[in-house]
Amino acid sequence: MPIDDSDDKTRAHVALTSGTMISHYRIIEKIGAGGMGEVFLAEDTRLKRNVALKFLPSHLVLHEEIKTRFLREAQAVAKLNHPNIVTIYDVSEFNGRPFFAMEHVEGNLLHHFAHEKPLPLDTVVDYAIQVCQGIGEAHRAGVIHRDIKATNIIVDIKGRARLLDFGLAAVAGDDKLTKTGSTLGTVAYMSPEQVSGRDIDQRSDLFSFGVVLYELLAGRTPFRRDSEGATLRAIMQDTPEPLGRYKSDIPQKLQQILDKLLEKDRQMRYQTAEDIIADLKRLAYDSQQTGSHPPPKAVKSHLKVYVGAAIVVVVVVLAVYLIPRSQSSHSETTNAMPMIAVLPFENLGSPDDEYFADGMTEEITSRLAGIEGLGVISRTSAMQYKKSGKSLSQIGSELGVNYVLEGTIRWAKSGGQTKVRITPQLIRVSDDRHMWADNYERALMEVFAVQAEIASQIVDQLGLTLLEPEREKLADKPTSNERAYEYYLKGISGYRQTDQGFKARTTYAAYFDSAVMLDPEFALAHAERSIAYTWLGYELSSPEKKAVARQAAEKALQLNAKLPQGHRALGTYYNVIETDYNQALAEFEIAKSELPNDPELLAGIAFVQMRQGRFSESQSNYRRAAELDPLEARRHMELAGCLGLTRSFDEVEASINRAIALEPTRSSHYTSRINYYGTRYGDLDKMEQLARQTLKHVDTLSLFSENSWLFFRRLPDLPIDSLFARHLRELRNEAKPQDFHLSVSFMYRLRGDSALSLAHADSARQLLEIAIDDQPDDPHLVSPLGGVLAILGECDRAVEMGHRAMDLLSVDKCHW
Repeated sequence: MPIDDSDDKTRAHVALTSGTMISHYRIIEKIGAGGMGEVFLAEDTRLKRNVALKFLPSHLVLHEEIKTRFLREAQAVAKLNHPNIVTIYDVSEFNGRPFFAMEHVEGNLLHHFAHEKPLPLDTVVDYAIQVCQGIGEAHRAGVIHRDIKATNIIVDIKGRARLLDFGLAAVAGDDKLTKTGSTLGTVAYMSPEQVSGRDIDQRSDLFSFGVVLYELLAGRTPFRRDSEGATLRAIMQDTPEPLGRYKSDIPQKLQQILDKLLEKDRQMRYQTAEDIIADLKRLAYDSQQTGSHPPPKAVKSHLKVYVGAAIVVVVVVLAVYLIPRSQSSHSETTNAMPMIAVLPFENLGSPDDEYFADGMTEEITSRLAGIEGLGVISRTSAMQYKKSGKSLSQIGSELGVNYVLEGTIRWAKSGGQTKVRITPQLIRVSDDRHMWADNYERALMEVFAVQAEIASQIVDQLGLTLLEPEREKLADKPTSNERAYEYYLKGISGYRQTDQGFKARTTYAAYFDSAVMLDPEFALAHAERSIAYTWLGYELSSPEKKAVARQAAEKALQLNAKLPQGHRALGTYYNVIETDYNQALAEFEIAKSELPNDPELLAGIAFVQMRQGRFSESQSNYRRAAELDPLEARRHMELAGCLGLTRSFDEVEASINRAIALEPTRSSHYTSRINYYGTRYGDLDKMEQLARQTLKHVDTLSLFSENSWLFFRRLPDLPIDSLFARHLRELRNEAKPQDFHLSVSFMYRLRGDSALSLAHADSARQLLEIAIDDQPDDPHLVSPLGGVLAILGECDRAVEMGHRAMDLLSVDKCHW
C-alpha cells in the first residue's frame, strides 16, 4: 500500500528504511547524516539509476527558517550546471519532510586522501584546480558555499572532484536568512570574517579552500588547536606553519599560492577562483616541464654556443633572462626596469626580401618580451621608426627606452650559396654609445646559432649573467626546413600589420599553411596559423576555419607543451570563437608567465577581464599594453573603451585624443570622440559640430560609413546620395553578405525608404537563418537575427532571439 505523503506536519514521521517507496524512489540504505540533513542511497525506479536523497532531519521540520534554508540549498545547486558540482534532479516533500534527489557519486572524500591515503603532488594540484572550477561556477551564479571543507568534496571513481553540501550557501540578493553577526560554517575551515561575524563574500570560500589545500598537503588543517576557542583565535591571529614542516619538496610557488589563499585581510587574498586556477595551472605546467623542483643551478662563467639556436631567442637573452652581475661602468644606476626597443632591421637587398627583415624584427621583439624584468617596446610602435630619419636620442625619448637594438640584413651569394648577412648593434640611448656590434654571414638555417654568439657579447657588455634555463633556450630551433621558415617569416611580417581585412588575412594564413605543410613539426608556425584561422573563422562565420584554428593550437601544444605562443593561440580561440572567457584567461595567464611584456597578450587578457566585469584589472592591463606599445593608437582606443564602461570620462577623452594625435587621419578615432560626447553630454549639436570639424582631417566617405545616421539626420547639406552609393559599393566588396544586407536595410530605413529597407532585412534574415542552422549556438548570429526580425515586424520572434542570445552569452560569461 503506498504511503500517504501529504503535507501534514502533525503526524508522526515514517521511518525511512530499506524498501520504503518515496514517490518513484526506493530507499536502499542510509549513507550519511549531518546537522542539516540525512542522506540515503535510493533507486530511481523510472530511470533505473541510483540517486542520493537528502532529507531534512525530522526534529528540524517545524523550524521554518531551517526548512527554508534546506530548500534553498536545493535551489542554489539546481541553478548550477558544472562537472565539478553535484547535480540536483528533483525537489519534493515526503510526509512533511522536504528532500531533494541528487546525483549519487561513488568515490572518496578529500578528507580520506588528506588523512588516510596521501596523494602525489601533481594529483593534489589537479584536484585543487577542479575544486576551484566548481567554486568559480558557483560564485559566477551568485552562490557562496560558506562551508567548503574536505568532507564536502568528493572525488569520483574517474578522478573528478565534486563539490557537495550547499546547506549553508548564501545566494546573491537573498540575505533574509543570514542574520548580522551570525557565524555559519565548520570551525576549522572558517575565514577570519566568518569567525568575527562580518558580512562575507566569495573570498571567504577561497580562504576555506586554502585550508582544504593545506590539509591535503600537510595531513592536518593549518589552524587546528586543542579547543574550538583556540582554533578560532588561531584563525584570526596565527600564521600557518610552512608546508615544508610536514612535506618535503614543496615548490616555492605552491607555498606562495597557499600564503595568498590564507591571508587574514581579504583584500590581500585571491579575489576570484579564476585567479587561483591560473596560478595552479602555471604551477602544474612548470612541474610537468621540470619533473622536479630543484634550486637553480649555479651559473657558469662562459656561454656555450649552441648550434641551431634561434636568431630571435638570443637577442632576447641579451637583456631578458638575465640577472645583474657586479655593477659595471656600463650598467644603469637606476633600479627602474630597463627598457629596450628593437628598431626595424634595415633591408639592404632586394625589396622582395623586406619580409625577412621585418620578420626578423618581429621574432627578436617577441622573444625579448618573454623576459621578466625587462620592458620591451612593441614591434608596432618600433616599426613606426622605419626609415624615419629620427635620431636615436629622439627615438629613445619618445619611446622611453634605455637601449636600442638596430641592425641591417642583406642576402648575398657566396661560393654558389645564398647567405644572409646580419649586422646587429646595441646602443645606449643616454650617450649614443655603441656598446657592441658585429657581422655575421650564414646560411639561413645557421642564423639560429649566430644568436648564441650575439647573446654572449651582449651579456658581457651589459654586465648581465645568463642563467642555465635561458642557455637551454638558445638551443631551441623552431624548424630545420629553410622554406618553411621563409613562409613563416612572410606570414608574421604581414599578419602583424594592423587594418587587415579578411582577404589579406587569408593570404597570410596561406603562408602558415605552407610552413606547416613543409615542416609538420614546426610548432611556432602551428600557433600563428591558429590565430590567423581564429580570426578568419570569426569574420567569415566559417565552422571549417574555426575547426582548423583549434586543431592548429592543439597541435602546437602537442609538439611543445611549454610554447607560450601555443597557449596564446588556444586562449585566443577560446576568447573569440568559444567565448569561454575563463578558459581563455587560464591559457593567456600560462602564456604570460613566459611572455610578461607582450602587449598583444596583455591586451587579450584585458579584453577577457573586461568581458568578465573585472574592469579595474582590465584597465591596468590595457594601460601596461599601451606603455609597451606607446605609438600604437589601437592600444589607447582599447583603453578608452574599457574606461568608458566605468564612466571614467576624463580619461576616456584623454585616451581618444592620444589616439587621434598618433593617427590624425583615421576616421574611427574621431567617430569615437563624437560618440563620447553623445554618451557623456547627450549633445547632438556638439556631435554635429565635431563631425563637421572632422571632415577637415579625414575622408568624408570613411566618416559617413561609420556615422551614417548622423549624416542622414544632422548633415543633410552634404552629398549624401553620392556617399550612400559609394558606401554600398564598398560594403558589397568587403562585408559578409548578411552584414551587407543588414547595414543597407538600416541605411534605407534612415532614408525613409521602407520598401527597400524591408527587402534587404528579409535577405539578411534568410542568410542568418541558414548560418544559424550550421551554428545554432553562435550568439553573433542569433543576436543580429533578432534585430532583423524587429525591422520586419516579427516582434515575438525578435524577442525570442534576444533572449536566446542572452542565454548564449549570459551575464556570468559577459558583463557587457
